[in-house]
Amino acid sequence: MEKQIENENGEENLLDNLTLMTMNQLEILTGRAYRTIEKKLIDYPPDQMRGKAKLYIPKNVLPLIFDVSESGGKTGLERERIKFTQIKSEKEKLLLEKLKGKLIDLESVRIAWERVLSVFRAKLQIIPGRLAEILFSCESSTEIEDQLRTALYESLEELSNTNESEFTEGDPELFEDSETTGEDND
Repeated sequence: MEKQIENENGEENLLDNLTLMTMNQLEILTGRAYRTIEKKLIDYPPDQMRGKAKLYIPKNVLPLIFDVSESGGKTGLERERIKFTQIKSEKEKLLLEKLKGKLIDLESVRIAWERVLSVFRAKLQIIPGRLAEILFSCESSTEIEDQLRTALYESLEELSNTNESEFTEGDPELFEDSETTGEDND
């Protein structure tokens, strides 16, 4: 004999008798579009998977689909407020990290790398002028190779010893240490 499930008013609760339903079945049950249901359930994981089909317990998802909380109030506005608060909190965390010097503005990084590569290019472009006469007097390819290698290593060594002020020229805060951020350097 099948047991009837009744609520506190003595009425049968139909939602308790419904089994797992697919998105298509929920679409038919609710009269809502498939995409609408999909958007409403985006943050709600399926109760079960059967192949590619997502299965949901209607009792759990119908309030989400219709934007009704169990207390009868609307949850859409509440969810939007929660999202807004989370976004605001994330923004404040990022701002704090930037103020601490743990985050650098993307544009500042781009400018700094542009300057580093510019200095690197200039150091390499000096090599031919420096070696022209020396290479002209070389008698073997091995001697030319040695001269080129020596000049390249010297240029790379100069580059590694380059003062950071060459990269931050015109923008002294570009590579500012996190300890000096926001402090007076009198």
